[in-house]
Amino acid sequence: MPNVSAFFSYSHMDDANEFLSKLRRDLCEEFRIISGSELNLFFDRDSIEWGSNWRNSIESGIANASFFIPVISPNYFLSNSCQAELHQYLAKTRAPELRDLMLPLLFSDVQTEYVQLDEGLVQRVLEYQYLDIQELRFIDRGSAAYVKRLNDIAKKILMANDRLIKQAEAELSSQDRLPSSFGPNDTDQAAQDEPSGFFLDSAVEFEPTFGKMSKSLDKINQDVTEIGTIISKSGTEISARSAKGKIDPQVALCIAGNLAAELKPVSDRYAKDVQNLLQVTEKATELLPPMINIWTKTGTNNDGLKSLKDLIGPATTARENVVSFKESVGLVKGLSRSLFGTMRQIELSTSTCIAAIDIVISWNELLPEEEREVE
Repeated sequence: MPNVSAFFSYSHMDDANEFLSKLRRDLCEEFRIISGSELNLFFDRDSIEWGSNWRNSIESGIANASFFIPVISPNYFLSNSCQAELHQYLAKTRAPELRDLMLPLLFSDVQTEYVQLDEGLVQRVLEYQYLDIQELRFIDRGSAAYVKRLNDIAKKILMANDRLIKQAEAELSSQDRLPSSFGPNDTDQAAQDEPSGFFLDSAVEFEPTFGKMSKSLDKINQDVTEIGTIISKSGTEISARSAKGKIDPQVALCIAGNLAAELKPVSDRYAKDVQNLLQVTEKATELLPPMINIWTKTGTNNDGLKSLKDLIGPATTARENVVSFKESVGLVKGLSRSLFGTMRQIELSTSTCIAAIDIVISWNELLPEEEREVE
């Protein structure tokens, strides 16, 4: 049996006393015991060499992994980097037949009523068949119960990999058979032989998808500008009152409350616009491969490649600006209890926006090496 590659996605906040680091090593050892093969589990603290670009290393690790193993918890869904990893993998595995490639581990119960999380993203992950490993936090490492749970996880990875191998063998076998005409049982075989996408079909769908993405970006720019203007106006009011003398805390609290009320409808609209952007970028990711394949093989319509590169290039700069905006939002949300909920919603929406931008940046990996944007 060949070695298996997987990406271990986790929040560093959950790795107290290196619990998850040890769990990862124990899981690899258990997999070796039951299969005789290696489980190459990408883990950022062990898999990224000193001095390398950590973000590129993680994106490459996700792109090259067969399986994605998110260790889910409230901290996981509050982590920007975990959200970005999750969105990148979800975009990679949109096809129904690839659902088995995500193997979530429930590390700590996710109760959205106790902490404000992206409920849509939480639900998308919980739709996958996950293993509950919460009890591992309360039992001794190396105990029979601990090893038994590790064995369950290793077996699940092994069975998922076996299904993956059988699927690949079936596809190879179907390619070796070239029937001269369709018989009564050949319809299903023909469906299996279909490629994952067709150039013209994708091109027809891509144009409106690309149009929706442009409109979503325009709306998001308007939302961010409006949010900044509203916050700036309140800051100016507080500064003006402070210039006349010490501002009464009750007055400042009242200004914060008015700010929250004014921001709420913009925040709701921003959340909707960002979700739309994420959906269309994921759809575009599904449509792009057959188009890029034809563009590069035929040498025609290189305007398509150029347009794509023109979009990927500025995405990195856009990401830096959005990250800066998110940091400024984080400062404002701590000013008042009345502000916290609305500013947290804006912060979560901005994390989703960053994830959508990361998907656009990941399109660089779809291009031929000579056409890629220089990192």
